[in-house]
Amino acid sequence: PFSSIVSTISMSEKHIELSQAKVILGSGSIIGDIAVYWQGSQLKKISSSLSLSDINLLSIDSRLHKTSIQGAVHAQNKSPQKIDIQANLKDPKASLTLSSHLLFNSDYRPTKLRLDEFKLASVNTPNLSSFEGKGELSFEGQEQFQLSGVIKQFDPSQWLAAPKANLNTKVELKGQMLPAMQLQVSIPHLQGHVENQPLF
Repeated sequence: PFSSIVSTISMSEKHIELSQAKVILGSGSIIGDIAVYWQGSQLKKISSSLSLSDINLLSIDSRLHKTSIQGAVHAQNKSPQKIDIQANLKDPKASLTLSSHLLFNSDYRPTKLRLDEFKLASVNTPNLSSFEGKGELSFEGQEQFQLSGVIKQFDPSQWLAAPKANLNTKVELKGQMLPAMQLQVSIPHLQGHVENQPLF
């Protein structure tokens, strides 16, 4: 989906900076600045600020609906082994807010991604559906993951090629990626309807 990538690059023995980097994705674009500073073998600072404009998920995955995503993604580190990431994105039908952090070991290999909180919500629709929660993914060993959240008046047809529905429940996912993919799903107290028909 990449049409072009353009950036001004500044480098030295202790840093690399990408200024006004611009990635064209079909009709949309991602523009921003990225800077990485280090001293010897130790990471000192990472700073990134990206602006998204007219990103269309349909051009990336045909199972998704057409979107026009706008917003910003920021990343910065408070220690050599932790990068904080925040996102605030929206399009005419939905919004996404996310706060997370990426952890590294002493060799600067990623060890874990933690979603401290996220919220996906519809906007400008009669039923304000939402999915919010938290989770984490390990990049070590069996690469275990877990996700827990709450679905309210959720209509998957707003996001995917799926039947129209209105779902309310708690969701818990957990599993591992290695040596083979395993997934456990818990959906207690599921309520709602699909195509105007009750679930039970």
